[in-house]
Amino acid sequence: MRFRLLADLCEDGDCPKVYEYKPDADYVALQGYRLSDDELAELGEIPPGEIVIKFPRALVTHIPTEVREA
Repeated sequence: MRFRLLADLCEDGDCPKVYEYKPDADYVALQGYRLSDDELAELGEIPPGEIVIKFPRALVTHIPTEVREA
């Protein structure tokens, strides 16, 4: 498997999550909420191959320290 769950804030599995991305230790994978068209318009052009998501700020504090400091 390429992904390992590192953090989430829910018990039912239907919420934003942070995953370890095993093929490249410099990255984590984030599951969050889509931005609306209005929100995306405020950000300007997003480069090809990139997306912007939103997820709870509180989730950041649940990411294991070894991942944040890697």
